[in-house]
Order: sequence, then C-alpha cells, then structure tokens
Amino acid sequence: MKGGKIGDDYTKKYSDNQGTMIEFEKSGKSVEFKPFLKSFSVNRKISDRNTQKSESMYGVTKIVYDTELPTYSLSFSVVSNSINESIDNHKKIQELFRMVYPKHAEDITETIFSKIYIKISNMMNIGSVFGLNATGGIGETKTKGINCSCSKLSYKVDMEMGVFEHAGFILPKKFDVTLSISTQDNRFKLRI
Repeated sequence: MKGGKIGDDYTKKYSDNQGTMIEFEKSGKSVEFKPFLKSFSVNRKISDRNTQKSESMYGVTKIVYDTELPTYSLSFSVVSNSINESIDNHKKIQELFRMVYPKHAEDITETIFSKIYIKISNMMNIGSVFGLNATGGIGETKTKGINCSCSKLSYKVDMEMGVFEHAGFILPKKFDVTLSISTQDNRFKLRI
C-alpha cells in the first residue's frame, strides 16, 4: 500500500514523547522500534587479576580495580496493527540486519563485528550510571547511545498472532527480535 497510512494505537506517539524507543544507528542511518521488551540482561565479568582482597575481623573486603566491558542480551517484540505498519516494521528489521552485518572485504582473514550504536531509554545509553536521568531523543543515538557489536541477531515470527495478506505477501503481525551485544565503548571501563 504505497503512501498508505499506518494505524495509530498511540504507542508510537507515547514512546516518542517519553523517549523510550529502541534505537539503532550506523553510518548515519537509524532505525527505531517500539519498546515492547521481553527480556534484558547485563553481564559484566570481573577478573581475579584486577581485584585485591583484604581480610579483617569484620570480614573480607574485595576491591575491584578494573572490569571487562559489559555484554547485553536483549529481546523485544515488534507488533503491527495494520498492513502498512507491518511493511514498515519489516523494512526496519531488514535495515537492522544490514547494520549488524560487517562490510565484506576479500583480504580480511579474521571475524570483524560491525559496530553500531544502541540506545534504549534509561536502560542502555551514555548519560549516567545505567542510563538513569539521561535525556535525548531521536537523532542522538550516536552521541547518547552505546558503541556495540552484535554477535547474534535472531528473528522469530509469532504465528499465533496471525498474518496480514497483501499483494501476494504474507506479513506477520508480530515477530520477536533477540540480540547478543558486546560493548565496544570505553566510557564503560571501570578503573579505580
């Protein structure tokens, strides 16, 4: 439906006003999804070689001098309430696949992950500790987002929600996206 209208269930307007969209950016191109989070986790490893333990009569104190950069696991649902929104969501997921996949070069013999910037409201951004009190909006993903590389991106259609049929295409009403992300942003380094 070229030039068709995307149905309005108020989630887009609310998310834009609150600055809660899930945003990805690379090389000046950006995509954003509504924040229907299914799961979110952060893993930050502490190496024993970067810690010091001291014992006293009050217990054991462990001082951490450095940590590894955090890794994230993120899963969210992309829901469409119209044919046009489903088409738009599939354009966005295709753009995200292109962002995550690194450029091909004949002379490279090692795995190189493509670097992208990711911003999720107060959960994943540069603004303060864990993103609290962070401000910003659309177009600030590169300055407020976290520089990451994605090692896994999966797309799973929820067939129980059904599909739209349009012009010979079958367009899922809902699909889930799962990402495994490694931080490349040295602003997250913890050094004492």
